Amino acid sequence: MSNVTVSYMYRDGNNFKQTAEVVVDNPDNLDLNQAEAQILKTLDEQRYFIAHQLDLPDAFFWTNTNHPFDPEADHSWHEFTGLTPTDDEPTDERTLSQLIAAFHKASTDGWAEFDPAEA
Repeated sequence: MSNVTVSYMYRDGNNFKQTAEVVVDNPDNLDLNQAEAQILKTLDEQRYFIAHQLDLPDAFFWTNTNHPFDPEADHSWHEFTGLTPTDDEPTDERTLSQLIAAFHKASTDGWAEFDPAEA
């Protein structure tokens, strides 16, 4: 099993949550605990990131459900929730190493908040 599920979620200011995930290949057989530690170092408060900066699907409520946009509660951040091995086919063309590099680049460039009403 060389594929990995990258899990994350959107949590609004009212604590409503919606999960998301992508599956990537791990041809380098990176240790998932070490890979996760590398990702956590790049995140704001070791938890938050801007999904679209990584070309990951946003998990915003107002784009995926009938939940209306709430300017008081909605924001542009997602929460990283972990890596798990999977037999599922990749849904993202990048490898785990490439995705980790994307996290590092976005972190170095700076996580760019945006007005989620414009997403």
